[in-house]
Amino acid sequence: MTELAEGRFNLIAFYERRARRILPALFLVLAASAPLAWWLLSPRDLKDFSQGLVAIVFSVSNVLFWLKSDYFSRAAEYNALLHTWSLGVEEQFYIFFPLILAFFWSVSRRSLVYCLAAAALGSLLLAQYWLLRDPMGAFFLLPFRAWELLGGALAALTAHKWREAFSSRWGREVLTMVGMLLLLGAVTLFRRTTPFPGGWALVPVCGTLLIILFADRHTLVGSVLCAKPVVWVGLVSYSAYLWHVPIFSLTRYAGTGEPHVTVMLFLCFATILLAWATWRFVEVPFRSKSFVQSSGIFKFAGAGFVLFFVFGFAGHLSGGFERLKLTDEHRKVLATAASSPMRKKCHAEGADFGPVGDACKYHGGLAQTAVFGDSHAVELAYALADALRAKDLAIAHFSFSGCVPALGRSLTGELVHCSVWTKQAVDYIASQQEITNVVVSYRIHAALFGDHEGIYPAIPDAVGESERALRWKSYVAALQVFLDHGKNVVLVLQAPELPKRIDEMIMRSREPLAVVSGISREWWDLRTRYVREHLSDIPAAVKIVDPTALFCDALRCVAADDGQAFYFDDDHPSVAGARVIATEVVRFDLPGF
Repeated sequence: MTELAEGRFNLIAFYERRARRILPALFLVLAASAPLAWWLLSPRDLKDFSQGLVAIVFSVSNVLFWLKSDYFSRAAEYNALLHTWSLGVEEQFYIFFPLILAFFWSVSRRSLVYCLAAAALGSLLLAQYWLLRDPMGAFFLLPFRAWELLGGALAALTAHKWREAFSSRWGREVLTMVGMLLLLGAVTLFRRTTPFPGGWALVPVCGTLLIILFADRHTLVGSVLCAKPVVWVGLVSYSAYLWHVPIFSLTRYAGTGEPHVTVMLFLCFATILLAWATWRFVEVPFRSKSFVQSSGIFKFAGAGFVLFFVFGFAGHLSGGFERLKLTDEHRKVLATAASSPMRKKCHAEGADFGPVGDACKYHGGLAQTAVFGDSHAVELAYALADALRAKDLAIAHFSFSGCVPALGRSLTGELVHCSVWTKQAVDYIASQQEITNVVVSYRIHAALFGDHEGIYPAIPDAVGESERALRWKSYVAALQVFLDHGKNVVLVLQAPELPKRIDEMIMRSREPLAVVSGISREWWDLRTRYVREHLSDIPAAVKIVDPTALFCDALRCVAADDGQAFYFDDDHPSVAGARVIATEVVRFDLPGF
């Protein structure tokens, strides 16, 4: 804005400064991460990493991760490039903002503030609205995050007026303390489940703006922020931001589960050390034209973009360099780690799940059997349909993604649609006279205790005792409803989970065609203890299939055997694994089987 006021603003010079500030450290971190990714990642994850590189080149990593990731999921902790989404938002913003600023500066400076304020308000309202429709879209995409950046621009444009209006020292002390409290409140009180951005994002944004506008060396907050150690942290913060996610995510990937606290402390130290070195020997020199001339910085940027694009595009086309990383034996087993080809079409999720009466029916014929549950019912339905196909019998498939047992409850938040679907599906199945058999399959241990991903080998305990009891009650109640309506009910308990995804385990196996071991039987017995202790709650007429007996011996559970992968991720049985379970279900020889 100073350049605009003095009539010397140059768009090329602006982007040169952006390139000097952003690219050298970014390129270093990407160049260091790529060989480690090649060495550690499975082809599937290396393909994702490669796609991330291409997205970074075009400043659209936020769009890629919106399409493919959940920022707050445990799986996100293994994505070495996920943090670059914010760079994507920032770079997209700075493509348009300088042009808009220059236009209004030359036409009507007075209207500039009002237009930016209106745009910021519109972006905030849109973010709040979009949170209900697409939370990840609201989190990742520029239209819903622009208001935060525009808030900073408005602060810069109006700072002198705010400081004149609150010129007293005590007024500034109070405002900066309020700002700091808002920031600390956001850091300490916000959770993964806090709706964000939107209205809740006003807390840290307003806190930041209060500090920017009113903190100086004469205020307590300003004096703290001006202390040399704090200033030093600010200087190395960009490099620390770049390094910390690859360091932590690749370390998690190399092991099984969450690293020990001593390892985490070491990684924090390594992040700080690398951040300082990158700032001192990369960031500072590249900002000086005496080190790199203007033409040189653009050549450097072009060369880096070409290098990372070529590597990333090759990784995408080659499926994560699969043929270079895996033997024919590995690929043969991985080919069996397949989900149901009907998963996308037949598995319900979200608000638009459609009428339950339109559920998929496999292979035509009379649908005497319904398969009901969460995502663990998908492959089972497909495998069971194949097993019954010779008898010209169909399977009706009812499943909802991430749905805990919810019959008789009105859940809120991310489970609101789950509870609505559950009631509709149970009522529909119970009312259909032609359906004589119901096979129920849930990832029940995760529903009762939480996901094991990211914390294994610790035993998950993320669900409160009272909530766990309510979910178990709903689980049993659904079985009873089906029995009360004259159905034969088969309950398939949850299959053993894996310590890592199946593709990672196969890649690390020296003999993939032999047994690929999964979790220990001891760990699985601890994980399943609650359900085993409460099996007496299950109505006696319900027939039970326990996949533990199919996939485990006294010491361990298996992830793959004899060239067949029994899973397609770290907990869902593959079609091959589901066929093993379906064979046991059919053994009951119920009417229609």
